[in-house]
Amino acid sequence: ERSKGLKSHVRINTSGF
Repeated sequence: ERSKGLKSHVRINTSGF
């Protein structure tokens, strides 16, 4: 479950980058 949340966060971060 924590891994899924991290992946979702990374995706949003990449979009911001």
